[in-house]
Amino acid sequence: MHDIVISESIVIITQDPEHGRVLAHILNEYGYQPSNCDYEDALVTVGVVRPRLAVLGICDCKLGHDLLRQIRKGYPEVRVIVLVPDGEYDLGLDFLGEGASDFLFKPVSERALRLALDRALTFLDLQRENGLLKEKEKILQSSHQLCRQLFDEVPCYISVQNKDRRIVRANRQFKLDFGSCLGERCYEIYKHRTHPCPQCP
Repeated sequence: MHDIVISESIVIITQDPEHGRVLAHILNEYGYQPSNCDYEDALVTVGVVRPRLAVLGICDCKLGHDLLRQIRKGYPEVRVIVLVPDGEYDLGLDFLGEGASDFLFKPVSERALRLALDRALTFLDLQRENGLLKEKEKILQSSHQLCRQLFDEVPCYISVQNKDRRIVRANRQFKLDFGSCLGERCYEIYKHRTHPCPQCP
């Protein structure tokens, strides 16, 4: 668990202002930068703050479902943790099915909230790392494509031999002049010899 989170913005959405203030006070102690709002101002607040995390307290099921769908549609990168009435397990599962990252029962414990937020942050960090890896993979694939293109288009002979001196790959110019010689020994194709060239490495 992260002991202190450095300047992580989080939006607390609840119809109970006092409950929101308590959550904000707790999260502020752990380094979060909370912004409180009610359902009506939620989308505007999320749009302005652009957090990675949000806590959605459920006071009205229908409004809560509608709001979660709107947040997920407009800001799919935000991980939303839903607070549902105690014992409403099926309700929590319904919110998970609509895209919430987690749900907790009210009254929520400080430890449970921090664990849920920690899981959400870990997911976001892994998601970001995965995105970086995908970008690097694209760059690598592009480099490989360029190398293959250069290999084929240079106006000279290029072939690759294995340790037995057999040709395992050749470029286009080589194939045009020597034909398909894959598997043949290089000294037979290049020099028409029956034995390796003298001083061949």
